Amino acid sequence: MVPHCPGAMCAYGVVNVAAPYSTISIILNMFLPFAYGLWLIVELANRNQPELPFTRYLARSFLLVLFPLVLIDSAVDVGLVAMIRPIYAPCCSSAYDVNPPFSPSSIFGPEFGLLVIAITVTVALVLITVQWFEGYSAKAPLLTGLLCGVVALLYLVAIHDTYAPLVLGLPTHHCPYCLFQEFPDTAFFSGLFWVGIASAGWRIILEAAWKRKGLPLDSIRPLSGFLLKASSVAILFSMVSMVSHLILVL
Repeated sequence: MVPHCPGAMCAYGVVNVAAPYSTISIILNMFLPFAYGLWLIVELANRNQPELPFTRYLARSFLLVLFPLVLIDSAVDVGLVAMIRPIYAPCCSSAYDVNPPFSPSSIFGPEFGLLVIAITVTVALVLITVQWFEGYSAKAPLLTGLLCGVVALLYLVAIHDTYAPLVLGLPTHHCPYCLFQEFPDTAFFSGLFWVGIASAGWRIILEAAWKRKGLPLDSIRPLSGFLLKASSVAILFSMVSMVSHLILVL
């Protein structure tokens, strides 16, 4: 889509030209994969139960939530493509170089940005550790959920604030679209990070649903164990990638 928008240097130009469809599409594409993934996880676990206790809930949620959202997402995508015109699109520098979003280091100095990255990596490692010791406390799943939210927010800030400028070699350019375009591996490991966060969320919700129904957790242990491992590996690898890139540029 970028070549069809004169002046666009990255996907930001497409987002700008196709607004508001692009904004709606981004929001849906953040929520819908998590919701649909959760539905699939619960459905897989439900199959292994003799009485299929969640069948009614799964059917209702699919018909009343997922299916309408998929239709809306498809319609928005069609609208997004239809909105693309060969018109001049402002460069991403106009948004990310002047008063960049999610950039506390522009206020507190570049050292603060490195501190944000250090905290992000630390909290991510704490999240991995806490997940493996949830069995020792009934409150541990709540802590895991809280850590997921905190590290997700920190990761967003770190990507915009410090990671993109350092890796791109442009101290004032905070555009994540340019980062992912110039260094595709960062896009892959960023996606891996969100898979790790989603896997942790799916596991917490799955186990909470089983407890609420009074069902034995042993029946979903293989699936929850897989999600635990997937979350840990995905988050760990994404943090290793982030640190490796920073070591190469610092």
